[in-house]
Amino acid sequence: GYGVELTFRMFEVEEEADCGYDYMEAYDGYDSSAPRLGRFCGSGPLEEIYSAGDSLMIRFHTDDTISKKGFHARYTSTKFQDALHMKK
Repeated sequence: GYGVELTFRMFEVEEEADCGYDYMEAYDGYDSSAPRLGRFCGSGPLEEIYSAGDSLMIRFHTDDTISKKGFHARYTSTKFQDALHMKK
């Protein structure tokens, strides 16, 4: 009966218009066949991400050129799943 809430404390990866080099993706389920909630790159605060069900998958992709600080995220269980916060 709980969902996953993902909160970013810091996010800084290489920025590119289509987020094609370094990025973090979030999926609303156990694997990448689940609906994608967003692909994120660049820097700055991100909105919280909420799963609709009981799982959330995070995938981080990076290449071997520009290096940034990365990201620091925190996850917790939540009963409040009224709205999915998406940023694509």
